[in-house]
Amino acid sequence: MAVGRNDPCPCGSGKKYKKCCLKKDAAERARSLPPAVEAPESGDDATAERPAQPPATSPKLDDVEEFLKGPKDADRDPFWEEFEGAGYEGQIQLFLGKVGDEDCMADGGAFEMLTLIHDEAMERKDWTRLAVLTQALRESLPDVYEADAPRYLHRMIAAALAAGDLDAVRTWARELGEKAGKDVDAVYNAIHLLAYHGHLDILLELMRRAWPEVQEAPGLVSWAVPEFAGVLRLYEVFDYLEHAASPDPGDPELLRRLEFDEDFDPSGLAPALEALSGRSARALALDHFKVVQRRRDDGEPGWELTRAGSERLNYLCNQFVAYLRQRGVPYTRAELGANELHSYVPRRLAGELRPRESLLESMMRREERRPRPRQPLRLPENVLCPDRETFDRFLTDLLHFMGPQFHQAAAAMEAVPSWLRFLEERGLLDSVLRERTLAEMKGLSASLADICEKQSGDPLLGPALRDWA
Repeated sequence: MAVGRNDPCPCGSGKKYKKCCLKKDAAERARSLPPAVEAPESGDDATAERPAQPPATSPKLDDVEEFLKGPKDADRDPFWEEFEGAGYEGQIQLFLGKVGDEDCMADGGAFEMLTLIHDEAMERKDWTRLAVLTQALRESLPDVYEADAPRYLHRMIAAALAAGDLDAVRTWARELGEKAGKDVDAVYNAIHLLAYHGHLDILLELMRRAWPEVQEAPGLVSWAVPEFAGVLRLYEVFDYLEHAASPDPGDPELLRRLEFDEDFDPSGLAPALEALSGRSARALALDHFKVVQRRRDDGEPGWELTRAGSERLNYLCNQFVAYLRQRGVPYTRAELGANELHSYVPRRLAGELRPRESLLESMMRREERRPRPRQPLRLPENVLCPDRETFDRFLTDLLHFMGPQFHQAAAAMEAVPSWLRFLEERGLLDSVLRERTLAEMKGLSASLADICEKQSGDPLLGPALRDWA
């Protein structure tokens, strides 16, 4: 769906689109346009249709903080100039003074004001103030509150989590589930927040309430409803494993939990339970993860796991979830990290995470009529072991400004030391490469911690990343 100039920016900043990412998006679209004419490369058929050029290189983590910031809008009315120049307490008083003024609060005004207050409140650990201000808006202008209710509720869930008030977390989560059809993205943000912090019982309450709303939500892409069903199904399995003395794929209680999804195929339930419960002892070796060459859609060469290798990677990641759970990591956080590692391995093989030509380099090359350089794609030393350079790009993709996924990035980064140990214990990685990888990744964790502390809205992410390895 297209984003209007006055719509809330999809990056989650709380600002209007025209005041945040509009200029950046326009520049991004301009960069992605293919050149009108390009000199043929040596040995190529000059009349052959060329694939569109890939976009310019994504920034690395050190650049993400600037990348996530929106441009400042020069056209501000006097009230906004006063509001932005006021201190924290001054902004709160200005907000309360205008809370009944619909002209000021409508069209995203309330949300933008509360965004600025929210950021400072989270830094000050003034958790309860956010709920008080949001409640004041709700009582004064219920229609204005309802326009952005899912995003307010996501923020209040985050603040209540930081304050350790699980009763409030549950209350807001229930309400968010009932409003899920209004903003599925806000619901997913809350799901990832709760998953990272391991609150499975609250997650299930939220998602069970949200399920009928998501099914009826307008404008969703075709895969959105099946994806939501898959996540809810997985969390039902996790909750079953937490309470079942002897997990059984034929258990009527488990099947009852999963019957909400009419398209569910139970044939894969037995091996999934076996791996996720930690009862599987299937041994794997590196040569079980064979790769073959492939040609990407953009014409560049790449590699991919064989079908059997992909199935084994899925099984291995489920085993890893059980491995983390046995060491005290909640199922939901373990799955969040394992899922990203499961995505990283094939993306690196396919060449999606290697360096790309910058916009300036591309323009200069076309002007000089030089062929596009071909960078050979080398197989990694170990297909399962991450390397610093490509994992940096992978995390940066997760933090893309249009929808930064801070909790997935943090869970993936936090999982790396355990993943390397897990691989070593199973004979899939030697100790020398494990220690070298840990040393190389150390700085990456610190960079991600800086970003999460400043941008994520979750004050608990940064300290966990600083305790990395």
